[in-house]
Amino acid sequence: MQALKIIKYVAVGFGAIPVIFGLWLMFSGVRIYYLEGDATGWPTTEGVVESTEVERTKHTDEEDGTYYSFLPHVNYRYHVDGQEYTGQFIELFIHQELNSESEAEAVLKAYPVGKKVQVIYNPEEPEQSGLKVIEGGGLDMALFGLVTVLIGVGFALVFVMAISKMMPKTESS
Repeated sequence: MQALKIIKYVAVGFGAIPVIFGLWLMFSGVRIYYLEGDATGWPTTEGVVESTEVERTKHTDEEDGTYYSFLPHVNYRYHVDGQEYTGQFIELFIHQELNSESEAEAVLKAYPVGKKVQVIYNPEEPEQSGLKVIEGGGLDMALFGLVTVLIGVGFALVFVMAISKMMPKTESS
C-alpha cells in the first residue's frame, strides 16, 4: 500500500513536468503575441546586407538519435538617429529553425550581400530589430502550451485515479 502511495506521487510529479513546461510556453507565447502586435507599429529604416550564414545546431535524443537544425542569419547594418546598429535575424521574436541546410540557403538567396532591406526596429531599443514580423507565432506557441498543460493534467489524473482504485478501502469507525 505504501508503494502505491509513492507511485501516486511520482505520477503527479511526471504530470507536473509538462504542466510547468506548458505554462512557460503559454506565458512566453502570450508575451510574444503582444510584442508582435506592438511591432507592427514599429518604425522602419533602410539597412544593407553585409553577409549571410547558416547556423547549424546539433541535437541528440533517444528517439531520433542525432540530427541537425539550421537557422538562416542575415547580417545587416542600419542607422537610427545617427547611431549605427547591426542585426542578424530575419524574423522578430521567433526564429524558425529549418530541417535542412538547403532550405536555409534558399531563404538566404533573397538577401544577397549589398542588398538594401527595410529593417523594423524597436523605437525604445533600436538594437532590437528584424526584417519581418511573423504574426501569429506567439499565439501558436501559447496554444501549444495550453495543450501541453492539459496533457500533463490528464496524465496525472488518469494515473492517480487508476492507482486510487488499486488501493484497498479503509473503513472509518
